[in-house]
Amino acid sequence: MAESILWEADPHTIAKHRILQAYLEAWAPILLQSHMGRIVYIDGFAGSGEYTNGYEGSPIIALKTIVNHAFFPKFTGDITMLFIEIKPERAEHLEALIKTKFSNLPNKIHWEVKTGDFGTNLKTSLDGLHKEKKRLAPTFCFVDPFGWKDIDVDLLSEFMLENKAELFITFMVGFIDRFSGDERNHKSMSKIYGKEQIDEINKQKTQEQKEETTLKLFIKNIKDTINKKGKTDRIYDLSFAAISRNNRLIYYLVYLTSHLKGLKVMKEAMFAIGKDKGSFRFNDFLDDQDPGRQGTLMDYNDVNSWQNNAGEDLYKAFEGKKTTVNEVENYTWTDTRWIFRKGILQRLEKKNLIRYLSKRKKNALTYDDYGNLEFV
Repeated sequence: MAESILWEADPHTIAKHRILQAYLEAWAPILLQSHMGRIVYIDGFAGSGEYTNGYEGSPIIALKTIVNHAFFPKFTGDITMLFIEIKPERAEHLEALIKTKFSNLPNKIHWEVKTGDFGTNLKTSLDGLHKEKKRLAPTFCFVDPFGWKDIDVDLLSEFMLENKAELFITFMVGFIDRFSGDERNHKSMSKIYGKEQIDEINKQKTQEQKEETTLKLFIKNIKDTINKKGKTDRIYDLSFAAISRNNRLIYYLVYLTSHLKGLKVMKEAMFAIGKDKGSFRFNDFLDDQDPGRQGTLMDYNDVNSWQNNAGEDLYKAFEGKKTTVNEVENYTWTDTRWIFRKGILQRLEKKNLIRYLSKRKKNALTYDDYGNLEFV
């Protein structure tokens, strides 16, 4: 029986694409304004571009987000969008769909649907650049495989050595958990883990511990490989869990960047789509119980609970120390599960847990970015 070209989008897939869209909506103006040369978007497992239940695939979402962006008319450089799909029939469907939906694209948008393996295409591109002693333009790469066999730590690390390279990976932890106990699968897993690490995963006592160890070692291996290849910049990472209708973890969305601004943008997107503030997860089971409950990006109006929790974490980290608002803000983004809002500081000050040491208007709980703080 032939494999279907189109399939239904599950709620967690829709949530994944909303995170992607929210990130691209913020990523676009940052790059469109600051890079007047060329920017690149790569979708490594592009699919057919649409689903049977009416939802659009990631290539269509990406194109729409860029083309319809308010800053797009002001950008004078080139935007290259590469969609890689290994199944010829899906690639053909996607190409026809793009031609139908985007028949009059401006000349500054260059797009291509490539039929083939993601890893082979990426490696060929990187090798070609290195041979010509060129660097990749600022690039966001969405790696969205159906399993784990197409994940190659060494290749992804080589990509991250490029200037302003960012990775957004669907990491199918459920598949690895299912196969890690069978030695016949260890050869393909060797692109991600060493033998001792596979043993470490299998030694974990609970399902949750296995999943957490699988993710932790995956991110560690990418960062360690990047560092061995000579990159000294800090690599920031975020992860977002997708839970199935039977309440089991399907995959993590893993984001990697060396740029703080990119981290902030993606964290905002993940924080907004998650069911509980700071949880960084989406649950199809809950969506089935209450359709629409998780269906849209949440606003930040209900701040009491999560900002109080964020304040507690910051107080534990800085208790008894003098610092600046900027340092607290950066720490919140990079070393906690929270996003930063100055309302967190206001709550701490009202509880007499911090003192603001810089000048401010009388009776105003305002905070200059480089104002001095003391955690008492």
